[in-house]
Amino acid sequence: MWSDWLYGFGGLFLLIAAMSYAFKRGRYQSVEGLHVCIPGGSCGIGLAVAKRCAAEGARKVTIIARRLEVLEEAAKEIQAVNSECEVATVSCDITDPKKVDRMFEEDIDADSVDWLVNCAGMSLPGLAEETSVKDIMAELNINYLGSVFMARKVLPSMKEKGRGRIAFVSSQAAQIGVYGFASYSGSKFAIRGYAETLRQETEVHNVQVIEKARRSAGR
Repeated sequence: MWSDWLYGFGGLFLLIAAMSYAFKRGRYQSVEGLHVCIPGGSCGIGLAVAKRCAAEGARKVTIIARRLEVLEEAAKEIQAVNSECEVATVSCDITDPKKVDRMFEEDIDADSVDWLVNCAGMSLPGLAEETSVKDIMAELNINYLGSVFMARKVLPSMKEKGRGRIAFVSSQAAQIGVYGFASYSGSKFAIRGYAETLRQETEVHNVQVIEKARRSAGR
């Protein structure tokens, strides 16, 4: 629907604007020559961010999602933007910590990741008492825990190197509760709190944390 496109574009604009502003302020380096890892990079905001990174000279872009066929199509789109950018695809359920551990053992060298941009997310509207436990857990897992599992894998090497960037795509529903999105809003408040705390813990190591909101609670 047009509203989905509008919300996605708004979120992408905010994230890229934040990165651009921070770069101008001298806090964040360009992605040129860097390895950017993007969970949720096969579609929507994640794919748009991946293309932007490739266009701006990223050395390598790694996109992570569950469906391999969608990843392969996304990789072609990214490669079309910059044929010199290495594009890697990894099929993984980032809500499963064991699978995330295995992914970093077999597919991704954590030491090589310069930027982690957490774009995986979902929203399921529903009144608090009508939202099923299954839906509550699904939103909490993908919107919060998946990003946490990814961040904790790249943090040690970033802190050791004294550089790195971790970005979280958040929501206006993390700033104020939104009627009909109790479960979604709760998961986004959680990632906002995590990002703010992570920023405090990592700033001394020159690892910068960005958390930017989409303009709507919608997908």
